[in-house]
Amino acid sequence: MDVVNREHRVPLEFSVGLSSKEREAEMRALGLPEVMLHFLGAIPPNEPRKILKLEQFLKFPVAKFEGEHFSVVTLIKTCANRLGGVHVGEPTSDSAEEANIRHFGEMLSGLGMQHAFSTLILIASVTLAALAPLVSRVTCSQT
Repeated sequence: MDVVNREHRVPLEFSVGLSSKEREAEMRALGLPEVMLHFLGAIPPNEPRKILKLEQFLKFPVAKFEGEHFSVVTLIKTCANRLGGVHVGEPTSDSAEEANIRHFGEMLSGLGMQHAFSTLILIASVTLAALAPLVSRVTCSQT
């Protein structure tokens, strides 16, 4: 994406709804009980949207487990590196982030990937929409 966009310089905008932290605050304000596990799976049509740049989107909280919120990039790393079997490594050599990712990955493995799958689809959908202008520009420049 970055390599292709160097030439075209299309601003990439990632349209998101509430983060898992914001959703938790909303539930608390409504008097609903706190949940231990939460994954964002869809953006309701009436939910306010905000536009994020790539770095903001990668840091956007999309999941909560045992009081800790996990970002887009953490969920992707967890699914690719830990659950996919790449870069598993030894737990003793984990950085703090790697330890969190390992713990999150173990939780996802125990519960089954279906819990994270809807969030990965949401991440992919938001990313696809953000890349549409770049794809269009590249396609037009090749004709």
